[in-house]
Amino acid sequence: SRALQRANLIISISEATKQDLINIFKIPPEKIKVVYLGFNKINEIIPEPVSGLPDKFFLFVGAIKERKNVLGVVRAFNEYKKSGGAHKLVVAGNGAGKYFEEVKKEAQEDVLFLGQITDGNLSYLYKKAQALMYPSFVEGFGLPILEAQDCGLPVIISNISSLPEVAGEGAVLVDPYNISEIAEAIKKISEDQNFRQNIIEKGFINAKKFSWRKTAQEILNIL
Repeated sequence: SRALQRANLIISISEATKQDLINIFKIPPEKIKVVYLGFNKINEIIPEPVSGLPDKFFLFVGAIKERKNVLGVVRAFNEYKKSGGAHKLVVAGNGAGKYFEEVKKEAQEDVLFLGQITDGNLSYLYKKAQALMYPSFVEGFGLPILEAQDCGLPVIISNISSLPEVAGEGAVLVDPYNISEIAEAIKKISEDQNFRQNIIEKGFINAKKFSWRKTAQEILNIL
């Protein structure tokens, strides 16, 4: 907090983070500049197959932490399966502790936990999945959104925090606290291919707005 107050200028990675700095730390708005991040072009990495992968699956990528709402994803997926859904859920990321145990307890046999994966594995998963599940409660930015969009993978994201401004129109927005709403989004993307393709096309357009070169240039201009 002291460093934030003393700084002459603060660079924020999203408008949502800027608002948090203003609301929580009482930083004057004029002292904060927003510069969006770039993202790694996972699309250009040679895919490395993942063994034991189901034919049809939704994907979660990231650390298995409470703020990522992994438990909500699993519960929504359970609801989707009860309605006759044919897809499975693949969870790629490390987890430990009480929250991870709670997630595993809720997960049924249609949920596959991969643990840590390589970028090659990630390229493979992004290109094979039906959609990326990313309905976090809080995100400073959300790099997997852009990585997925660039690979032609639609995303289901929260309608709060920084996620809507990062994803643009190339995503399905849901209330992360509403399990039924998340389940309905899963169902719609799995059944309506025209809807899914429309999200993919908008995602491609959105991802082109972001790059590390652009990030560096904007920071350089500010400095």
